[in-house]
Amino acid sequence: MWCKGTNFYPFRQEIPVLCVAMAVREACQGKIRVRQKNIVMNQGFVGDIRSIIDKARAMAVRSVDFSRVQMYWNIGRRIFEEEQQGKERADYGTYLIRHLAKELEPEYGSGFSVRQLEQSRQFYRTYPIANTLRSQLNWSQYRRLIQIENSAQNGAAG
Repeated sequence: MWCKGTNFYPFRQEIPVLCVAMAVREACQGKIRVRQKNIVMNQGFVGDIRSIIDKARAMAVRSVDFSRVQMYWNIGRRIFEEEQQGKERADYGTYLIRHLAKELEPEYGSGFSVRQLEQSRQFYRTYPIANTLRSQLNWSQYRRLIQIENSAQNGAAG
């Protein structure tokens, strides 16, 4: 179907339907009226799509959280290994973390402060086997577990 007086063929597949409707209206200068159809969506179908989206988002968040846990565990492992080369002297460990934070914080932010790096080191010491890490727990939960364990150790020692 050609519009009179134009070289416009309104049913080309590359053009989205709404654009075709607008182009037909403009090309034919209002001689053709475009009717919009009201489509009733099956709410069960829409609900299924929403559920798929929500599940994917939740999985993405868990994946990012666990990647963060693994990152802090690996940072803690690397700090611990570097300290081992320094014969695990307390003053070397303090120096190492303080200077590492000074290097990392400007580039990566407060997630790499002295306190966070100390917690990473403690995290590795508490959970030295990577396979024991649970993807269901996020970094905040692991930090809390480390604090509880440290409190328990300090209470048992005192």
